[in-house]
Amino acid sequence: MRLLLLFCAALISGTTLAQTDRLADALRLQNTGDLPAARVILDSLYRAAPTLPETYTAYFRFLLKTKDFKAAERLATARRDREANSPLPFVDMGLVMQLSGKDKKAEEIWNEALRFVTGDDLLTNNLATAFSAAGQDAWALRVYEKASTIIQNKTIYAPTMARLYAKTGNVDAAINATLDAAPLQLRPAEDIKASLLEILGTDPAKAQMASKAVIKRVQAEPENILYADVLLWLYTRRDDWDGALLQVRALDERGREGGRRLLEFARTARAEGQYDIAYQALGEINASGNPSMQTYAAAERLKTGMEKLQNQPVPDRVFADTLSAEFNRYFSAAVQDAQPALVREQAALEARYRNNVGTAIALLDKALASGQLPKNEAGAARLELGDYQLLQGKVWDATLTYSQVDKAFREDALGEEARFRNAKLAWYRGDFKWAQDQLSVLKASTTELIANDALALSVLITENTPPDSNYVPLRRFAAADLLLFQNQLEAAGTLLDSVSKAFPETELQDDILLKRSAILVRQQRYNDALALLQTIGSKYGTDVLADDALYQQGLIYETYLKQPVKAKEAFEKLLIDYPGSTLAAEARKRATAL
Repeated sequence: MRLLLLFCAALISGTTLAQTDRLADALRLQNTGDLPAARVILDSLYRAAPTLPETYTAYFRFLLKTKDFKAAERLATARRDREANSPLPFVDMGLVMQLSGKDKKAEEIWNEALRFVTGDDLLTNNLATAFSAAGQDAWALRVYEKASTIIQNKTIYAPTMARLYAKTGNVDAAINATLDAAPLQLRPAEDIKASLLEILGTDPAKAQMASKAVIKRVQAEPENILYADVLLWLYTRRDDWDGALLQVRALDERGREGGRRLLEFARTARAEGQYDIAYQALGEINASGNPSMQTYAAAERLKTGMEKLQNQPVPDRVFADTLSAEFNRYFSAAVQDAQPALVREQAALEARYRNNVGTAIALLDKALASGQLPKNEAGAARLELGDYQLLQGKVWDATLTYSQVDKAFREDALGEEARFRNAKLAWYRGDFKWAQDQLSVLKASTTELIANDALALSVLITENTPPDSNYVPLRRFAAADLLLFQNQLEAAGTLLDSVSKAFPETELQDDILLKRSAILVRQQRYNDALALLQTIGSKYGTDVLADDALYQQGLIYETYLKQPVKAKEAFEKLLIDYPGSTLAAEARKRATAL
């Protein structure tokens, strides 16, 4: 008996393998276009094993492809007769009717299939899957909708229904189904956001629909933080930061979070360049009643205010005055908890945005004398002190200050930065040999920015060192560069023009154009600046500054003129014409973002 059973099993296995091989042959013949031969094999296989799912499916699809709808109808009807308790054959029968142009008959048959839906989960999923496989997603949705109604649970099939609604173009239903699915998700808020991202794409109209749907749920369930969190995310995606702040405020109060959520939102807004909203959100934390959070938020608010000024094409002098008063209140009120490093921000505000260089120097001198700054902060503060001394024209004081940092941080990035600034001072003074000696070492700096800046200045000096040792044009150019650093724009421009006129044959002509364009940008004469940069491209396209000129054009179009298309064109031209440029990586990043 055991031998007989083994023999039968082997026979069945061999038969199945043989059928599989023949089915593969039929599909190969079908794909190569030999349809008559494929049909002979499929017909033979089906007659031998009509209940084998693989054979039935392959034969049925073949008949549909060859538009033999009569034979396909007979096949599906025979399956219905064999599987009297299954709705699946009705899907195939209806599909044959639809492809035959009998839409009304197809609907009648598919409605027959729906009558089988009782709420049984396995049957529901199998029938819906069969409809989707037949390209009938709308009928798959009807299956899920009927099952959900019967079992009185709109959550269980919500994720699948959301995808089907989106696929069939019913965005509103897809959004609501996604929200219904929240109880089934491991990370409800994040999973809902991910699903909505697929549904909404970048369509503002769809985003508006989603906001309306979520607002309804927020109103219906005001204590459900999940919906408020999703709504906040939708507002930020739509760049409606005012609406987002309203939601954050409500969430923070509802959850009694003491400003924590406002702080997180402010950081997000700040990262997105929404400085006004971030500044406002941080200000609201001051009224939250949490003393430690208030002090921390006040510091963050000051940093945000500085970032706002730094990123304004034309810094707002009135806001700078407001921020100055806020710095003074901060250091007066938070004597024990104040962040000592913030004095650097305060000094930068005074020196760079309020023209109070003396005040900035006094602030840093006091902070350094107090000994409260950590070592690295003290080093950075001393570097900035040297900059402000240079703004006042105290060149030798600045040299001494930079040298102190160089000595204290000999093996550190701060030391390299100090050496570069001293090399730059030598450049300003016209001591080109000493500057080159320092720059030759700094070109190998571990800090990419310092290495690139050192290389650029070294190349400038090398390329413009004349064989006749006439350093007058280069010394005037360096002096103009110092005036530009000191914000003496008119004087710098006048000196540059004098070099250009007095020495028309100098190799500095493209450098002068680049420097003049920088002055024009600071004077808000953007079109004039663009004209000079374009001249560099047309007249000095093979020189070392051509890539710089293109990059600066891109920045002007992007930052000041708000013309992203032209900005992208400039960055892409740089990548194509100058692929080896040190600016290529940054240009690619900006072009991609645009």
